[in-house]
Amino acid sequence: LKLLINKEKQDPNNIQIKQKPFVDDRNLISSQFVKERNQDAEEFHTALLTKFSSESTNFKYIEHHLFNFYCDTVTTVNGYNHSYSTRSAHKILQVAVPNIVSTLDSIIFDTMKEEEIDFACAECRGEEAVKAEYKKAKKSVFFHKYPKVLVIQLKRYAFVESQRSINKRAKAKPGEKIPIEGSTGLVNTKVTYKRYMTINQGGQKYANYELIGLVVFGGRGINSGHYVAYVQNSDNKWYEIVDIANQPKEVSAFVALNQQLTYLLYYKKVDKNRQQMIDNEQIAMIIDSYGKDK
Repeated sequence: LKLLINKEKQDPNNIQIKQKPFVDDRNLISSQFVKERNQDAEEFHTALLTKFSSESTNFKYIEHHLFNFYCDTVTTVNGYNHSYSTRSAHKILQVAVPNIVSTLDSIIFDTMKEEEIDFACAECRGEEAVKAEYKKAKKSVFFHKYPKVLVIQLKRYAFVESQRSINKRAKAKPGEKIPIEGSTGLVNTKVTYKRYMTINQGGQKYANYELIGLVVFGGRGINSGHYVAYVQNSDNKWYEIVDIANQPKEVSAFVALNQQLTYLLYYKKVDKNRQQMIDNEQIAMIIDSYGKDK
């Protein structure tokens, strides 16, 4: 943790020196991280925060106030006045990537939208007039409180049924149960994302965010590939960071905002109204079109 807390962190050479132990001694963060072996960036993010917390008792408090957010899940049984609500805490917003080109906003919206489920209602079970234990119900998820830094993971791994399994199930006799076989594959659909984003925070409240970093996956499958990070530094410039490179490379915001296989996105909460955010994004796009960032 002390490697990241220093007065010279703006010096590119010092940044390289300070980040080197995270590459060379990553096994000290967690024994599962070994050089020359494929590992998951989200797991590294979680392990790194866990390591920081083990080194400083105060960091757990900091982690909670930086990354924690809360979701309310409301389930209402169709045709009955029975409603249930639960609240859960999270550090990463995990959303599934669809098989068609989508925007990050629409994916988050689909994650929150109302869906119909089969629900075991405790009140219904206690009513003699109701024979069935499971009832059709509507489930909705609302964000109760967003964090100062919203970490979004685009889940690009999905189970893919093998053609052999599909053929076997197609030839199965009525009532015959054939197990589904397959493997986990990479979903390489592009997801477009914005520099500034506004998300509903339950009811009529909204939270405004600005993108400050992202992790991109480069590879053809889950068993081989490489991660590249794009980070907006405190000098408002964007840098490309690759662990095999000698130094961070300065890039334009256009490059950082147009990556194909984004995996993790880091958004900082900002105190700006919606119109101001739109104006800032338009200004940033104009400046960047001339090869300069604000």
